[in-house]
Amino acid sequence: MADDSQAISVMISPVVGDAGFDLDDVIVHRSGDRSVVRVIVDSEQGGDLDLLADLSRAVSEVLDAADPPVLGALRYTLEVTSPGIDRPLTRPRHWRRAQGRKVVVDLADGTTLAGRVGRLAADEATIDIVVTDRGRSTARTLSVDDVATAVVQVDFGRATRDERHLCGLGEETDTRAPVALWEEPGGDADLVDIHHPDDDPHSATDAAAPDATRGHA
Repeated sequence: MADDSQAISVMISPVVGDAGFDLDDVIVHRSGDRSVVRVIVDSEQGGDLDLLADLSRAVSEVLDAADPPVLGALRYTLEVTSPGIDRPLTRPRHWRRAQGRKVVVDLADGTTLAGRVGRLAADEATIDIVVTDRGRSTARTLSVDDVATAVVQVDFGRATRDERHLCGLGEETDTRAPVALWEEPGGDADLVDIHHPDDDPHSATDAAAPDATRGHA
């Protein structure tokens, strides 16, 4: 499956780049005679649903044109999605795009810091984490090299005005990551479902009714 993921990444990278996205990852899950191909993309503008749907069509066309087929005779479901909240922040663009969101940071010295992602320095060497304690918000500057792991958390509240100011944000916007699910039935692709992962606890695949999903023959 690692070889499948790598092969698909090489094939679709030009299409993803031309559409204005960065390719974060390709994950292939096999179950019997069927596969799920999950393509995770990101962009500075976030995950616009129309753009994700267009990208889904382009990616499916590339996979269909592969000779020999990259997944052989397996039927597959193609998911094109922007990163979920459980994606670790490992690259400078991850920090930039998570600005204002809640994060838990494990530091190399064994300590843990929870707060909101603030400004990434111009040289990308440091990141501000805005911590609020007893109603008082302050920005703590961390060296990116000192971060062992950093994972965005589910955010059930809105940032306060002080938090947003310290994070370097303006007016409030909904930055949740949408998912576009695309199924390719072997020629004519059909958009099966587009939904928001924060709207319900089910995955994009679960959201599509069994009788509505078709695979690639």
